Amino acid sequence: MSDQTEHANVLLLTDSEAYQAEGQRAAEESIPIRERTEMPDIRASVGTLLEWVGSDAERAQQVLDRENSADKPRSTLVEALEPVADAG
Repeated sequence: MSDQTEHANVLLLTDSEAYQAEGQRAAEESIPIRERTEMPDIRASVGTLLEWVGSDAERAQQVLDRENSADKPRSTLVEALEPVADAG
């Protein structure tokens, strides 16, 4: 097999993996935030994180722990989550 052929195969594999990853992202994005099992990225908007938490005290505590470990926790997020976490 020539170097050029090997290189082409690597590019095809990489394109295929990229296509699969894009399909997975699209599928995940079609699931409502509240129904996702994994916490959204902590850098997500306050609204997105609160939507994911809903009234779930365990989720609220999970987000609170991550947010409070940040250099500058967002006070609006912390203040909104504390009552939910305390209710659990």
